[in-house]
Amino acid sequence: MESQPTQESRSTEFAPVEGGTEQYKGGTLLVAAYVLLWLVLMGYLFMLWRKQRALGRRLSDLEAAMDRAAAAAGESSAKARETANQP
Repeated sequence: MESQPTQESRSTEFAPVEGGTEQYKGGTLLVAAYVLLWLVLMGYLFMLWRKQRALGRRLSDLEAAMDRAAAAAGESSAKARETANQP
């Protein structure tokens, strides 16, 4: 059984692991993280753009339906007035 290392025997500086199989440079990981961040951001903005475009189309359709309903209501009220004024 090994004894506990003393405070003086422990290293206080960073020392890379020797013999590890995974070796990545910090710059490579940083660039990969930024690329991933930009891709996620662009995907989110593209999704928002598509939803905004669909919402604009729905709003245009609703405005057109309201205009048609108002025109139909105007015609029917005009016809009602004409028939009410005739003896």
